[in-house]
Amino acid sequence: EAYNPVYKTWNLEQLPIVPETFRYHVAHRGKEQFETIRTLLRRDDINRVVLATDAGREGELIGRLILDKAGNTKPVWRFWTTAAWTPPVVRAGMQALRPSSDYDNLFHAALARQQADWLVGINASRALSVRAGLPGENFALGRVKTPTLALVVRRQREIDEFVPEHYWTVKARFQRDQEEYVGAWVGSAVE
Repeated sequence: EAYNPVYKTWNLEQLPIVPETFRYHVAHRGKEQFETIRTLLRRDDINRVVLATDAGREGELIGRLILDKAGNTKPVWRFWTTAAWTPPVVRAGMQALRPSSDYDNLFHAALARQQADWLVGINASRALSVRAGLPGENFALGRVKTPTLALVVRRQREIDEFVPEHYWTVKARFQRDQEEYVGAWVGSAVE
């Protein structure tokens, strides 16, 4: 409903929901930190930004969305390391900064994945919930949630349908050089 109040009520006639542009907002719990970042970006004595989020597509996406939402206009350089952030690693990373444009493809891949997840999730969740016809019940579907839930359900069914079988363990007592020990046979069944 942040896109259009009509979406507050779920019905099939509204689907698919595909916004012309995706909108982002700052989460309530992050507003104070966001304002700190925005204030720093507006300072005249700061002439560039070093983006040092996690090395990977999600870190790239989060960092760029924050900078965009904050209205950053300063050049952005990328700090990149997958090693533990020890002082020597940080010093080396600061010496190896690269223009953020070197990571544009990573950002675009993350953005495409995020938006595709949103589109699949909002449309599939609403379609299933409406089709189920259970008032007050909403079902969440998505790229990660749905297959993960399927794995959990499949495993629970295996547990519920488990039929115990008799089995035997073969053990023998061995002696070698005045030392005695018990060994268990490990292997496949003999047919």
